[in-house]
Amino acid sequence: MNSSATKLRRRSQTTDSFQCDMLASRLMGMETEYASLVHDQLTDLDRMLPSAKSVYRSIVSAMRQSRPSAIGLHDGDQVFFSNGSSVTFEAHPLLQDVPGGLVEMATPEVRSPSDLLASQRVVDDMVRDAASRCDVASDLRILKNNADGLGHVYGCQENYEADVAEGVWLWVYRICIAALWMTQIASAIAASPLIALLLFATVIQIWTLRRRGNDDPSTTQAFLAIPRLIRSPCMGLIQATHYPIAWGLRFVGRHVAFRRQRQYLTTLLITRITYGGAGELDAKGRFYLSAKASVINRLADIGGFSGERPVFVYGHWFSQLCGKSIDSWKRTLRLFRKRQRLQIGLSDSNMSEMAEYVKVGSVSLLMDMIDQGKTDSLPRLRRPIAALRQISRDWHLVQRVATDRGEMSALEIQQAYLSAVQKFVDQTPANVRGEAMRITSSWQTLLDALVNYRHDADDFAAAICKIDWLTKRWLIERQGAGASWSQKKKIDLRYHELSDDGYFRQLTEGAIDESLANREKRLQRAAAPPSNTPAARRGWTIREFSGGDVRLNVGWDHAEVAVGRRVRRIDFGNHVY
Repeated sequence: MNSSATKLRRRSQTTDSFQCDMLASRLMGMETEYASLVHDQLTDLDRMLPSAKSVYRSIVSAMRQSRPSAIGLHDGDQVFFSNGSSVTFEAHPLLQDVPGGLVEMATPEVRSPSDLLASQRVVDDMVRDAASRCDVASDLRILKNNADGLGHVYGCQENYEADVAEGVWLWVYRICIAALWMTQIASAIAASPLIALLLFATVIQIWTLRRRGNDDPSTTQAFLAIPRLIRSPCMGLIQATHYPIAWGLRFVGRHVAFRRQRQYLTTLLITRITYGGAGELDAKGRFYLSAKASVINRLADIGGFSGERPVFVYGHWFSQLCGKSIDSWKRTLRLFRKRQRLQIGLSDSNMSEMAEYVKVGSVSLLMDMIDQGKTDSLPRLRRPIAALRQISRDWHLVQRVATDRGEMSALEIQQAYLSAVQKFVDQTPANVRGEAMRITSSWQTLLDALVNYRHDADDFAAAICKIDWLTKRWLIERQGAGASWSQKKKIDLRYHELSDDGYFRQLTEGAIDESLANREKRLQRAAAPPSNTPAARRGWTIREFSGGDVRLNVGWDHAEVAVGRRVRRIDFGNHVY
């Protein structure tokens, strides 16, 4: 084990020294929530269907058969794979025994949009193939969609490495983090008696369940068996100890962190739903460009703490400050670093490869422009959330919204951003442009398809399989004016099905876009993450130690390898995830 750890340190030194000045090159990643649909759980109510938890475990078991893997450090249901990806169970504890549920897959951290596209498609294939092989008695379908038939909205989140602040604002940020760190310690001390009480009650319930004949009760089962009169007040008081952290973090997220990036990314993100939206048909038959757009109600916030759904999400910081392990106070010190993870919540899961590629590529290039202060020509929305609502309902693409340059349509704003990015790329030396030309060319292709549709509402041809919401709308309109809501909603959902029966896959016949991420790159990402990332060190650790006599547990930033009672920590280097 010592020689293996030494090799890993040498690899870390090599990759940590890697510096890339290419455009659209920074650490980035994506998290996608997939819906599992078991048989026809909306209509077949008499049939006993497998629970969300059992479906998830079957899918993960099938995934682990095909590649090396390791259990997560802080979550026994999380699994990391040797290609850098991870899978997590997404369900409220009270809903784990009902059919359905969400499976969250995260790509490895990569450094280019083409690598991210390739990694995302590998992840899609992993969950699709596992669903087809897993041991579930019922018919199991996986949907890469953004809203279910009951109106629940989910989807994906994007992550980008960026400077959290500069100059005086960096010092303001670090002072705020120091205050949050002290608040974290105070909150942990205040909550510790309540946590100890719940742990003791859980142990008692495990013992009780075993006496009643349940030989292997889960921790969740035992926790839920605690009398509500004890459990609910304790949980409420523990949450109350987190409120000071939430208030402080909201101030940092709204007024201090990523100020420069949010000024211009907000306008790009809100108007890019014209090509990045996956489309949604709601319960009243109204069609929206983006499912996520219908629930966004904040620009920057924690996300989910008190019902907020922000464009820029700080939930990962909140989880860190609230602590998942005993060393969380020490790990919080990483928030003092200048480079941090910017998480974007306004992002639909795309079936279209071009839409997904341009979605992340346009953000990457704009962040390069922001880093170099080349943003003077860019318009900015005056009322972003109101504009988002207006644009999302406007599938005719004619509505105009207020900007600091006067009223503009979403397409005009996007064209202004694309023109500014193209000028920026043209002024950059050719040897450091990287994928920039491919990104801007694809971006222009999508905007041209939207302009064609705006001029002629019957002209879908250029958008089919390139823009998800327009492709879906074309399929719905082919049903005719007399089609029922159920018929339309079936298209809305099955468009996103990952099996060969899915409507998008039938349209494309499973073909890939070689011009964006070729087959060789996809095969590389299926086997291992890019070599110049922390994910490479994580993947190497899993390949080296999994399946042997040692016990391996892995997190995003480090792993623990145990031989008997001896535990060794392996760090994956500087990490913003």
